[in-house]
Amino acid sequence: RLKGTPEERQAVAQTVAYTLERSVRLLHPFMPFVTEALWQELPHVGDSVMVAPWPEAGPRDEEAEADFNALIELTRAIRNARTEANVEPGRWIAADIVAGPRAAAFAGASRELSWLARIDEEHLTILETEPPSTADGVISVLSGEELAILPMAGLVDLDAERDRLRREIEEAKAELQRAERQLNNEAFVAKAPPQVVDVQRKRCETALDQIALLERRLSEL
Repeated sequence: RLKGTPEERQAVAQTVAYTLERSVRLLHPFMPFVTEALWQELPHVGDSVMVAPWPEAGPRDEEAEADFNALIELTRAIRNARTEANVEPGRWIAADIVAGPRAAAFAGASRELSWLARIDEEHLTILETEPPSTADGVISVLSGEELAILPMAGLVDLDAERDRLRREIEEAKAELQRAERQLNNEAFVAKAPPQVVDVQRKRCETALDQIALLERRLSEL
């Protein structure tokens, strides 16, 4: 956002100053001398970090944390897919991101996603649902419940992409088998707390969805 408007650049500066000043206060009991020197160089109130009030935690936004963690994981998955497909690190690509209920959150962080995953922002589309059909020669990157569709015709080795999809299908099938073994264990189902059993059922559902999606993508290639 330092490349944005003057207001955005000011917001970045204020956020960094706020975060650093409070981080220095938190570190002070463990690193007293260096934090005092740093604190004096930061915007602050008071004479010394030694007598500055201890930072108080505000309310925790667990939904925002979950959304941003999903963004991090999808970015990592796209970068890994680019590397496996031998796409030049500096090359900007197009992408359709199917984010479901997180579509609004991803749209709000589209610049971060664009920059970190090297996606051309003008060719980045955030969708709630998967488009009915996609062009040939795409890489499908699945991360949790989010999907990135990367048009890679002419940029990647399609044989290598098919191999990658087959590996992911095998991994998803192994995950399904692990969850099914737990659910088929009568002692586990009888003794485990209901929420633990529900976790295993969710693992099965997620793995089945991933297998279906990956197999469809493989057939499209």
